[in-house]
Amino acid sequence: MSTDSSPTGPQALREALVELVTHELADGARLPSERELATTYGVNRLTVRRAVDALVAEGLVRRRQGAGSFVSRTARSRSLTTSSFTGEARARGLQPGNAQVSVSTVSADARMSSLLEIPPGTELRTIMRLRTVARSPIAIDQTWIRRELVEDLTTLERDASLLETLLGRYELPIDQIDETVSASVLDRRSAQMLRALAMMPALLVAKTMRSHDGTPIAYSETLLRGDRYKYHNTITRKGN
Repeated sequence: MSTDSSPTGPQALREALVELVTHELADGARLPSERELATTYGVNRLTVRRAVDALVAEGLVRRRQGAGSFVSRTARSRSLTTSSFTGEARARGLQPGNAQVSVSTVSADARMSSLLEIPPGTELRTIMRLRTVARSPIAIDQTWIRRELVEDLTTLERDASLLETLLGRYELPIDQIDETVSASVLDRRSAQMLRALAMMPALLVAKTMRSHDGTPIAYSETLLRGDRYKYHNTITRKGN
């Protein structure tokens, strides 16, 4: 591993860690500690933690409780990451962010009880974010998750990925995401937040995050400006 400890920005650190886990360390090898990585690359531990969280979300690293982080070159989480708002923006070379973040506790109503397959009244954390690309608002995202799974989640950094946080920091076993895209419009409040006109066409993306056995872990809804977002999917024909 390189011992150059010159100051490194978040993107340069990410590139260095990807190089480390894909070319320098063997599959299953233990990563240096956060403290060691911070010293090596001349950054603070929070920057290291976020970078490692991103690698966990991409399936390049897996955390083991009490043991550390290990190289794990699987494709499981990589597809999850690229299906997220943050992953899609990064894949296009854009800079995603959060202009507003709020975290609160609510009780599951009948709808959330059905979607998350939990008893009515179960305490949930709800995370609302105004998503941006290049600092311009493009989407409103709200996520619901059982409070017991993220007990100490009371805030989220404005440039943090929620999916990477759930996979990395909380080690939640999210193995699949059911996604539904439907047509919608912006109401007055949503239009104001997105600096758009009321009743403008929009896309509503609903996602249910599940474990390998199909158990719902979290549910989210993202309302996107119809004039700023294009949904693209490639369907490949398999051989006969």
